[in-house]
Amino acid sequence: MSNTASNTTKQSGTFELPEMLPLEDASPISKIPMIIGQFCYILKDYKPGLSVVMRFDGEHSGFSIGDWTGNHYTPESKEWPQCAELLMKVHSPILQTLINIKVPQAQFYFDNEGKLVDMRTSINKFVGPGMLRDIFGNLLPIQETIEIVQVTDEKIDEVKKNGGAIVKPSMFKTMVVKNDPVPLYARI
Repeated sequence: MSNTASNTTKQSGTFELPEMLPLEDASPISKIPMIIGQFCYILKDYKPGLSVVMRFDGEHSGFSIGDWTGNHYTPESKEWPQCAELLMKVHSPILQTLINIKVPQAQFYFDNEGKLVDMRTSINKFVGPGMLRDIFGNLLPIQETIEIVQVTDEKIDEVKKNGGAIVKPSMFKTMVVKNDPVPLYARI
């Protein structure tokens, strides 16, 4: 982290943008037994990258960019060249999509290769992996789906033998960790 990173609300244009909200890393599947039996997307694993908050109020748009832990980056941050490169690729498609689907604000999480991994629409609400693919799959690189299956012990063993993956329920669900709702997903 650079010393210019912060997680405070930033002024952008004529309105305030919310804080960068952190995203908990996926827990090992052994700690998420409630995912067994769920109909899930098995997705290619990733390493966290950057996060972008976009907002449009009908007249003005704005953005914040930072990392998955909630830190905000500025042009003075050492991470800014990577931020600027990502913004050049994703700003227009994301903003236009938010306008079209009438979602005034969302936070987007990208892996270290610039692939879209998650979209948060409120403090405790994310879109499911299928919706993410349907909305952004033709506009941006997204996390690769390996298969969509009911998670069983046998499936977990098979995925482990093939190098592991991320497992997300087909419909967004949360669980509570340390009194905070977090997305129900796991790493195999």
